[in-house]
Amino acid sequence: MVIRQSSLFGDLPDSEPPARPDKAAEAARPKVRRREQPETTLPPLPPEAASPEENKPAEPKSRGRPKSSRGRKPKTLAAKKPPAPDLYAILGAAPADTPEMLRKKYLAKVKEFPPESHPEMFQQVRAAYETLRDPEQRRRYDETLRHGESADELVKKACALPRGARGKKQAQILFEKALQIDPAHREARFCLAKLMLEQSDLAGFEEQFAALRALAPETEWPDIWAVKIELLVGNYCFAQAGEELDRLKTAFPRAVIKHWPLFSAVYDMLDRTPGLAQELADMLRARPEPDPEDIGFYLTWVYVADDEDDEKEYDRAVAATRKYIKSLRGQEQRARVAEVLAAEAERYRDDLGLGRAIAGLALLADPVNPALKAEVERLDALAGILRELNQASQDHKIFPPLLCQALHWFIEDFNFSEEDIPDELSDILEEAEEFTGMEEFQRPEMFAAGYAYLKRRYPLLYRRYQARWEALIKEKTAGMSREDRRSWRY
Repeated sequence: MVIRQSSLFGDLPDSEPPARPDKAAEAARPKVRRREQPETTLPPLPPEAASPEENKPAEPKSRGRPKSSRGRKPKTLAAKKPPAPDLYAILGAAPADTPEMLRKKYLAKVKEFPPESHPEMFQQVRAAYETLRDPEQRRRYDETLRHGESADELVKKACALPRGARGKKQAQILFEKALQIDPAHREARFCLAKLMLEQSDLAGFEEQFAALRALAPETEWPDIWAVKIELLVGNYCFAQAGEELDRLKTAFPRAVIKHWPLFSAVYDMLDRTPGLAQELADMLRARPEPDPEDIGFYLTWVYVADDEDDEKEYDRAVAATRKYIKSLRGQEQRARVAEVLAAEAERYRDDLGLGRAIAGLALLADPVNPALKAEVERLDALAGILRELNQASQDHKIFPPLLCQALHWFIEDFNFSEEDIPDELSDILEEAEEFTGMEEFQRPEMFAAGYAYLKRRYPLLYRRYQARWEALIKEKTAGMSREDRRSWRY
């Protein structure tokens, strides 16, 4: 049984993983951990629910004279929220003051109200300055001062509304009000665009992103464009998403490096041929000269092939990357590439297959780096242990309680959470635990014989946890003589 990494397509709807090629027991490049996909930039919207008013049954029409209100409890009025303190007044400043002016006035107030003699006033002065010295907090405070509420507060209110027809209408009003306060508020724009798309208002949807395009810096536009594509995919507009993706790729070719999971998912939904991996291979093959900046494209090619679980394409991508690193001219170019690869190796250090490949590429670019050497040795050792675990899971002579214990130690080494454990590893563990619970597998003689077999047949697994094995067997065979331990055969 071979432990492989599942394909990840994020949370995009109706996306099925590509068909996996049949493979025999493959252990050369095991995978034991899911790679994390980049987090979506979309703000969370509340779940579908009817508003309380929509669920409330209609009241029957009254007949005759109106009912008396005698005996009813009087309605209690909600206490009014106390007005927020005027932070500028506390500091003796004005909203137009620069940060330098604010600091001078703050220091003057500290001298006027030292903490020893005026502790309460000093705390107010300090709190006011801590708020106004931070540009983002000052912006929100200024909005509240001018409009009674900040754009952030309005967006938060809108997102807390129920998703019924009435709730959506109220949310749209709040989002629009937030944009009147802050036209560049991205979360409000994204949420409003999503509402427009749900109502099939494509013109309104495009209007929100046109406004973002005009307001956002050029360097941030590719990320905003990717959010637009995510929204189209989330609303099942796959054809439009594909068109937008092509325009994004043409305008910003390097966007595929950061957003390759989105590219891969859309290609898969549209069943495009050639696929993304082949497109990257063709693009890199057409490069006239090796460029250190191309390492991002090579790594993306490796990641896409690994995600699609295409063994041949993955090996081809890794081999092409090795060839590219060797073709770099000069130590400076190699150093730049080595720095990128070392960071990626650290990012995927718990992925035995991909992490080992990237660490090996980093070591090729920087062969004298001791940290990279140690990392490659560590991953090689763990990959060997994983191969032995795969072999042991199919060995009818292995003692199940010892295999179960080895799996627990291995999972502990990697700090796996329950959802991180691959299905194949869970299957092995579940089967081993079934045998472990049987009474006949609790005999000390069987532990002694099973330990002797594991030590001889699986040396890497034994050496990795040697101290733990010895302590475990000492505990399980405490009542046996040394001669009994040696003579028993499992």
